[in-house]
Amino acid sequence: MINEKKKEAIRQSLATNLWVRWLMLFLVMAVFSVILYPNLLLTEHVYKIGDIADADIKAPRDFFIEDSEATRTLRHDAAEKILTVYDFNAGLADNLSRKVRSAFKEMRTAFEFQKEGEAPSAEPIPSSVSSAENGNSPSESKEETARQEALKTAFAEKLGISVEEESFRLLRRERFSEKIANVLAEVIVRILENGVVANKEVLLTQIDKGVLLRDLESGTEQANLNLKKFYGPEQYKEMVRIVAVPLVKDLHPNLVPVVVDFAQKLIQPNVTLNQSETENRKKLAAVRVAPIPYQIKEGEMLLREGERVTREKLNKLRAALNTQATQKRLYERSFGALATLLCLIGIIYFLTIHQRSSSAEKDNRDLLFLSVLLITFFFLPKVASFFLEALSQGTRFPIPDSAMIYGIPLAAGAMTVCLFMGMKMAVPFALVVTIGCAIIFQNRFEIFIYFFLSSIMGAHWMQNCKERKVYVIAGAKLGLLNMLLATAADAYMGELGFGKILWNCAFAFSGGIASGILAAGIVPLLEMTFSYTTDITLLELANLERPILRRLMLEAPGTYHHSVVIGSMVEAAASEIGANPVLAKVC
Repeated sequence: MINEKKKEAIRQSLATNLWVRWLMLFLVMAVFSVILYPNLLLTEHVYKIGDIADADIKAPRDFFIEDSEATRTLRHDAAEKILTVYDFNAGLADNLSRKVRSAFKEMRTAFEFQKEGEAPSAEPIPSSVSSAENGNSPSESKEETARQEALKTAFAEKLGISVEEESFRLLRRERFSEKIANVLAEVIVRILENGVVANKEVLLTQIDKGVLLRDLESGTEQANLNLKKFYGPEQYKEMVRIVAVPLVKDLHPNLVPVVVDFAQKLIQPNVTLNQSETENRKKLAAVRVAPIPYQIKEGEMLLREGERVTREKLNKLRAALNTQATQKRLYERSFGALATLLCLIGIIYFLTIHQRSSSAEKDNRDLLFLSVLLITFFFLPKVASFFLEALSQGTRFPIPDSAMIYGIPLAAGAMTVCLFMGMKMAVPFALVVTIGCAIIFQNRFEIFIYFFLSSIMGAHWMQNCKERKVYVIAGAKLGLLNMLLATAADAYMGELGFGKILWNCAFAFSGGIASGILAAGIVPLLEMTFSYTTDITLLELANLERPILRRLMLEAPGTYHHSVVIGSMVEAAASEIGANPVLAKVC
């Protein structure tokens, strides 16, 4: 009965451990998929304008792309065919004629002429003698002058123009005859019916294709090719004189300049350019032009090795990536990459953690520890590249993208694993992380080599770490190694420019220092979280300042001395057989 219960407990424990391990593996691969899948999907032929192609790229199947040049030309032609819109204010002439007649009528009423249509005198009376002839006293003359000035101001405001004193006096002598008002209104109507434009030079630029004249009152539109008929600012003033000559022949000769002056001041342009409406119609015409398709045949060369990537070639590559066949192939390729990495992680697990663990509890702890570190350092390249890019935007000098990549402290992961689980586990950890990092940066071989060698050497220099300064020393050594690796990577890529090498070395060295600092920062946190014990922690336990050792030294000095001697002997023996001498001594 006891054996049965024991077997059942073992089976449940094994089942639980199995679920825990699968859960950890699933968690790692889920995060890995989220981070790397977009990069896997876009790894194939991802370029920027100005890049140099590193391989020949052919179309995977027939597909259509937009012929941007032909589309742009057709849209430009469609926009150019749109006639410039001018607004024609047909009601302006009637408004001005009514205003003139109304103003003259009010003046006739104000002066209270006794007989409507009374014949004016043949010659106007000069203003200098008008008061004397009428026999007005000085006080009456001042009142009359003020009254005349008020009426002149009201008359000018009614018309909306300035009125000269002499012109007002002449009109008063003519008693603001209705005939003068009709002649003035007729001149205005005839000029405005023809059309007056503010800037005729601009109008004549459209003489080849004409303009579209839009009547603001009726809303009708009509194309107009005879643009020379419209009067410009100087033309309409001259035409006022020509039109007024036959109409003013029955008036007194002194009134002709008054009529001409009033007409020139009252007439306003009634043909105006509507720039916003014209632009809107051109944009609408351009939008209505459908994109012109251009067929790419299967096997057609999209980009040759060594060619510079232009905007046109980049559009073709993007269109090729968006075809259904290419998408399907990329999905398959992405699935294959993830499956390969899953197999890699599984094999590493069975060859390292599973074989070296003596208990299921320790096995699960190690697996959880590695899962957390893998997830953390899968995110690190993305996060670090984001911050480095933000940093580069604030500098005056352009920083190459490769230089910022070299500054990522990815080696801190392998250094941390080496402290807790030894060099045998740090190497496969570095392999998985650097493969993921290379995929993130478009399967670049030099990036994989750089980070893999940097990680395993960083882990090597962290072995037997007994002092905190080892982190700094290892980081400095790693920085120097990174400079050498970055220069070798530049030589491999054929990019040995002095400025680029200088930036790469600077970021590579800072990446090594940052790796040591990052490892020093996260190690104590991981020790507390996963109950690991490093050599530094063991040395802290053996510190003579601890109360238990001070008490032993005072109360049992023989036992304390015996323990110190035995500890030294055990430390020497452990060193000879390859065991951990610090652990043996502290124990």
